[in-house]
Amino acid sequence: MADFDSWSKESLVMFCRDAVQKMAEQQAEIVSLQQRLDWAEEDTLTALVAYRDLLRGWPSAEVAKGAARH
Repeated sequence: MADFDSWSKESLVMFCRDAVQKMAEQQAEIVSLQQRLDWAEEDTLTALVAYRDLLRGWPSAEVAKGAARH
């Protein structure tokens, strides 16, 4: 851990400015990653709903045949 007691005021101010800038960059990255996750979840849900709807449209025998092929 740094010994901040020995730092000059100018060094402390520069350190704080750099830290605030880094935290802002990290927050922007967090927001971006959260948005990507939200989009991925929405895409996955849309795909699952479409797949479910597709399966519901098939007769049971067709679903069984399709499952046996995979």
